[in-house]
Amino acid sequence: MGKRVAWAHCSPNLRSRASLARMTSSTNDGWAMDGILLLLVLRGLRHLQLRLLFARILPLCGLGLGVGALLFQRLGAAGLKHVLGLFVVLVAVLELVRLLRSARPPAPLSPWKASAILVVGGVFHGMFASGGPMIVYYASRSIPDKHAFRATLSLLWLVLNTVLIVSFVFSGRIDGSALMLSAAILPALAFGILVGELVHRKVDELKFRKIVQGVLLMTGIFLLA
Repeated sequence: MGKRVAWAHCSPNLRSRASLARMTSSTNDGWAMDGILLLLVLRGLRHLQLRLLFARILPLCGLGLGVGALLFQRLGAAGLKHVLGLFVVLVAVLELVRLLRSARPPAPLSPWKASAILVVGGVFHGMFASGGPMIVYYASRSIPDKHAFRATLSLLWLVLNTVLIVSFVFSGRIDGSALMLSAAILPALAFGILVGELVHRKVDELKFRKIVQGVLLMTGIFLLA
């Protein structure tokens, strides 16, 4: 999900161009990823939390998505990815410490904190196509069941990625090599899904939550690199 970018120390103009190139590459990956997400959604249909997704997550993420796309066009993205990375690292460390101290399910976030995280997650997704860490953090506190967690987030990414792909097609940001690139990464995506499926079946809820926070921590570190 979402998440492998190193920022070069160069002029703001070059950083903006580099951001656009990476964002386009990430969107090219989305052609293949959407197919896999659709498969995961179909496999977890009975676990989907549609009310939570369509009444809360999607509207707030969608609001942020539009703002993020506009900010990217107007301001570029220099430095903001590091802000996201730092936030993700801090949150993941705190959550891992809490999970190591107690096996009890985490308390849901307060309504205003949850709303803020979803909107900001949508903003980062609109800017970098990588707002997933914040949304995953929200889901880890709001959807304790691992089957519902995977199915609901898969449908969310499917919707958000499709919106981004369509918008980039109309804005001319996707070049003719997109399909070739998608075909090239399909084997790696398929292998990752297979490994994830095996892990998903084997681990209990507590270990699953620890794995989620561990992955978030690694994602935040990569964002800071």
